[in-house]
Amino acid sequence: MPDAASSSKLGRDLAFVGGGHGQTNASSTTGLLIDLSWMNSTRILHNVTLGDVKLTTAISYQGGAIWKQVTDYTNGTGFTAVGARVGNVGVGGFSTGGGIGSLAGAYGYAIDRLRALEVVLMSGKVVLATKTNQYSDLFWALQGGGGQFGIVTTFYQEAIPEPRSSEFGIWIVARDSWARARQNTVKFFDSNNDPFSLMYYSLGYYPEHLTSGSLTITMVIVGIRFADPHGQSASPLYSHGNRGNGTRPSGYHTKQKTFNETFSDLLDGLVLKKASRYKLPYGQATELSAPFFPYGYRRGFWGP
Repeated sequence: MPDAASSSKLGRDLAFVGGGHGQTNASSTTGLLIDLSWMNSTRILHNVTLGDVKLTTAISYQGGAIWKQVTDYTNGTGFTAVGARVGNVGVGGFSTGGGIGSLAGAYGYAIDRLRALEVVLMSGKVVLATKTNQYSDLFWALQGGGGQFGIVTTFYQEAIPEPRSSEFGIWIVARDSWARARQNTVKFFDSNNDPFSLMYYSLGYYPEHLTSGSLTITMVIVGIRFADPHGQSASPLYSHGNRGNGTRPSGYHTKQKTFNETFSDLLDGLVLKKASRYKLPYGQATELSAPFFPYGYRRGFWGP
């Protein structure tokens, strides 16, 4: 912390980098670059007081960690945080940029779970920002504003229950079924009422060894079902006003559907070139996505 907090008039033209996953060049500079990757510890805190905030259980993670390091630590503990869908994503840019994770349907974005932030200001002063203390404006700005207001050295999320297991289906759709796949996707989003089950629809280029063996435009559909940690499922009508309050999603509750029941209509009538199915602990779920999104592979979003 002393190194991160040291102040120098010569160091004003600087940038800082956490996981190095960002593609907007915000962590690039011709001046000084502060690498936070050595600040990567995660802790589970019980009955903790953070300034004017009291939490029964919190997940603290330092700004230089990647999400794989966080989930490796929390795996099997019964607690977790709202994190990225791919393990090589840095926690810093994710948590200050909104934080859309696989559990967002049940518990909101990462910013909805943040309760306190340890921040180094340009002056070198270290402050703890919460929603209700004297640094509430800083806390507000860092909930989606990115790393432009200081260096967040530690994030504190209110913990959520860890799903007992996760199931994945990865399907490569044949070209003749693309139109049907789009229709099925729309129907899925209209009808799915389980916040612990979700799907991704993607059309683009992927590493050759993961698809057909050639670099061509490929349609990939991913279905994910997390075992509801509460033992039952909930409605996706998870109002903005309730997001992040407590640990249980709001809405009516019913028995959670099986994986096959959840995604049968999504796959109805599709010709698949390749189909894969996996079941693994929640803490290892992000590693399934990693081969599809290696560092730099989606650079085309922003250009050379």
